[in-house]
Amino acid sequence: MDFAAIALQLLETLRSHPLWAQSEADAQWADALEWYALKPTPEELELVLRESFFASLHADEQRPTRFVISLLPDQHAAEISSAFIRFTDAQPVQRWALRTLAPAAPPDSSLLCAQRGADGVLCITGIHTFARDYGRPLALSFATTNPGAITVSFNNVRLMNIENGEVTTFTFTQFDEQRLERVLAAHQARDDGDVRRHRIVARLLLRAVNLIQKIGHGGSLWILRPGERLAGTARSITSTGALFDVTNEIEKREHAPDDDPTSRERAAENLLRDVEEEAVAKTIAQLTATDGAVLLTMEPRLLGYSAFIHNDPPVKVHDLHAGEPEELPSTELGGGRHRSAAAFCAAGKPGDRAAIVVSHDGVVSLFLNVGQPKIPVFPNLPHGVARLRLASVGAGFAFK
Repeated sequence: MDFAAIALQLLETLRSHPLWAQSEADAQWADALEWYALKPTPEELELVLRESFFASLHADEQRPTRFVISLLPDQHAAEISSAFIRFTDAQPVQRWALRTLAPAAPPDSSLLCAQRGADGVLCITGIHTFARDYGRPLALSFATTNPGAITVSFNNVRLMNIENGEVTTFTFTQFDEQRLERVLAAHQARDDGDVRRHRIVARLLLRAVNLIQKIGHGGSLWILRPGERLAGTARSITSTGALFDVTNEIEKREHAPDDDPTSRERAAENLLRDVEEEAVAKTIAQLTATDGAVLLTMEPRLLGYSAFIHNDPPVKVHDLHAGEPEELPSTELGGGRHRSAAAFCAAGKPGDRAAIVVSHDGVVSLFLNVGQPKIPVFPNLPHGVARLRLASVGAGFAFK
């Protein structure tokens, strides 16, 4: 593999990241970025890619070598010192060192920290350990997932996949988290109150999608208009009320005092809210492990799981990836989840239905039945079923 060429390709993709691009134009953003992200040279990227690749090919007692190595500036490592074990002698970024250190840094709870030494050479300076799913630095990271497979991410958003000798990059020309949130918030909204409620639900759904990606089984979320039912298509779940009180959440967020945001009471409320949302998101994510889709509304109310559309006919889909939307038959969209999501949206009234599909490899697509009013961000999207293939949304999201 030509690691020098891949490094240049990665650097170009990294510079297209919204945070990185903003830092090029705004000094304040540049200062913030320099605190937790090391701006690498092409030679440093080539080194980490090459050595990580060859280290991943080594198996220890038939166990693959799996690790995450992140490029951090010195000040970031000092800030996380309570969870950072610094080596007395820094180790070179070489395949033998990565193989040796990998067992001490399981990738689900720790990572290897790489920094520039006094001589300016990139080296491994220590191990950062964090609570599972929390505390991972938002730096440029290289994760080995399988022999010869590397995932590169920045700010917990996937930039590049290398697997089976093929390189896939993810661009940021179409979407970001705020834009997707706006699309979901406006979906089915009748007034500004609905938009505010839906925005909270959108963040909940993004959490669920992130968890589905981490679990790795893929899944589908089908969103109905409140009051609509799909008789005979799903195993039902008794749901007498919303999954959590969205109205109360809006009141807490809009009327929370601004004079003392660090008060113990405020911190306790925020923690309880996050725990509650995380529990609901986990429930939704776990249900997607069953065959079929999870049915819910934007209230949010969970209606059922294992939903299928039998004998779904092919439908025309406006596939938006870059530039103008391309019209495709649903049979060319990919697997059964995508075809069923398109058929589900087509069976409803314009503006009524949406579907989020997470592939087993973590790629996410949003399906909409576009009607009036036009969805935000994409005013020129034609009426009918549309698939929005997203560039990057949320922590760890790779929208292809």
